[in-house]
Amino acid sequence: MMGFLIDMVAVGYGDAFLLSIDDPVMVDGQRYVLVDGGPGGDEGTQRLAKHIREYAAGRIDVVICTHADSDHIRGIVRLASDYGIPIAQLAVNTPPDFGEEAILRKTASGLARLYGRVGAVPELSKAISDLADLVSRFEDGNIVAPVAGSYWRFGDTMLTVLSPSQNLLDLWYADLDSGIAGEIDALEKAVSSDNFAALVGALAEAKQTTPVNNASVVFEISDVDGPYALFTGDAGCDTIRDCTGGKRYQFLKVPHHGSESGIDEELARQLRPRTAFVSVGPNSYGHPNESVLELVTAQGGRVFCSEKLETCASTCDRDWGDVICQPHLRRSRRAWSTLDVTQCPYNQ
Repeated sequence: MMGFLIDMVAVGYGDAFLLSIDDPVMVDGQRYVLVDGGPGGDEGTQRLAKHIREYAAGRIDVVICTHADSDHIRGIVRLASDYGIPIAQLAVNTPPDFGEEAILRKTASGLARLYGRVGAVPELSKAISDLADLVSRFEDGNIVAPVAGSYWRFGDTMLTVLSPSQNLLDLWYADLDSGIAGEIDALEKAVSSDNFAALVGALAEAKQTTPVNNASVVFEISDVDGPYALFTGDAGCDTIRDCTGGKRYQFLKVPHHGSESGIDEELARQLRPRTAFVSVGPNSYGHPNESVLELVTAQGGRVFCSEKLETCASTCDRDWGDVICQPHLRRSRRAWSTLDVTQCPYNQ
């Protein structure tokens, strides 16, 4: 029976997961899928590129971009532009009439450049500009829209998209338009006053979206024995509950870096993962939230964070390195050691 490996790569505050899937169709017997690419910081992106070169034959067959946040997108752009990692297919959802010219015309970051204001860009417009940059690097025939019901089959393994629905995408599109309009209005007021401090203040107050998180690509990995792993992007717990239909998974990519918005007690009881990966880095949000880790471990799961943070419990002795691997129906890599799960106090 064929299996796969799930690698969580520490890239800072963002997501980056490499799937190595047995597929006899491929010359080397492997299909490599990257789920997001992190925020694009030098250290994290270099680590991710090195891991791909060493363990994925230096290529990516499919990139699944879960949603339009820079901490998930920017690293993918840098893998292609700065490290020359070839990517065969991009799976991403984009707004209607999406393109570089429209983005420059519509977004606050484009307006900021027109006014010669560089370096002060609202997060919403920055993410959309990153998305435009990413999409511009692919031919239309190499881009697919991962919506509910779409899937990939690699050998015995299936990746099935459970969400977003068209309704969730439409809510994101509507919120995106209003959010961009709000940022442009704030910028115009600040620029007209010719006060850079006011500009920065206006940017800080610009609207932040949540529909973009709920429009995340949520997908499951299954084989002949049924569903095994659930990937959630930054989706909220109601969205995840609705699209999973009461199913349980042995592996969970904890939603939204361990935010309280991604999982509640009811969802934790439903999913009951044995293994939960939390991709996280230094942040001001308090992620991963302590209650989220407790919800998972209370159901018998064990949690693994991509980094040890200053906010971790003083009793945390995590020494797991920069990449954590979860094998399914395969042996782990030669010379890789088994983690001491008790180093995390939540697993004790």
